[in-house]
Amino acid sequence: MSIRNIPDADMKALRRLASENKRSIAAEVREAIAKHVHTKGFGTYLHERYGGLLPDDFPLEREA
Repeated sequence: MSIRNIPDADMKALRRLASENKRSIAAEVREAIAKHVHTKGFGTYLHERYGGLLPDDFPLEREA
């Protein structure tokens, strides 16, 4: 895969992120794609963030 015409500011930020994470630029791009593609739903976010505040037997139902 080739990606062309990446704005200079974006490329600079990508290089910085890759360096901070001790990854190559290609590995940083793969990580960004994986995070974007595999995003969690809002319900999962709420459960992960606040689920520990509810008792284990609290009834939760998912809407269709």
